Amino acid sequence: MRGCGFMPEENTMVVLLLACAELGNLNVGKWVHSQVIVKGLVVNLQLGTVLLNMYSKCGVIDLALQIFGRMSERNVWTWSAMILGLAQHGSAMEALNLFQQLKTQNQEFDYMGIYINQ
Repeated sequence: MRGCGFMPEENTMVVLLLACAELGNLNVGKWVHSQVIVKGLVVNLQLGTVLLNMYSKCGVIDLALQIFGRMSERNVWTWSAMILGLAQHGSAMEALNLFQQLKTQNQEFDYMGIYINQ
């Protein structure tokens, strides 16, 4: 891609991180994350969600939780990815607590899964 003169941007990184998550390739996922930082790309809702998804699928729950905690915007996919990551890696109580937090905050999402500020 770079050889053809195209510079990767947020959407490119999302696709790469999705592949890393599905393959469980933490090393390449970390490299892609480092490129996001080095290139100064905006960690938007989609990129933040896929980052925490990749880290949780690769078993690095602490880093996934850090990313989740730093996200200023979350949608139903973000919450679901974090809850699932916790549950799949032996943190069922934390997953239930996070689900309860979602419910008690009266989070409401539109049909696209975007949080509606009330």
